[in-house]
Amino acid sequence: MRVAEHTDGHVIAFYALGPLDDSAGEVWFFFVDPPFIGRGVGRRLFENLLATTRSAGMRSLRIDADPGAASFYERMGAARVAETPSDSIPGPLPTRYEVTL
Repeated sequence: MRVAEHTDGHVIAFYALGPLDDSAGEVWFFFVDPPFIGRGVGRRLFENLLATTRSAGMRSLRIDADPGAASFYERMGAARVAETPSDSIPGPLPTRYEVTL
């Protein structure tokens, strides 16, 4: 898990990454506190996520994203591959993305 903190020490963003298999990772959580969306926090955190994934020897990354975050992941270079049912995200189906590293 990686966190981003504001200068006052409050956590404003975080992610958790886990293995999907021997060559792929899976994003378990990726969150940016809404007041900090659009300030580059998510981009920097996602770049750290990709670097961490690469350094772990993974060649791809899977993300099951809330539909509201679709444009962010697409800007980050993730490719939409499917819509997936979710037990934890109600409403519209989450979108599955993949990033090849």
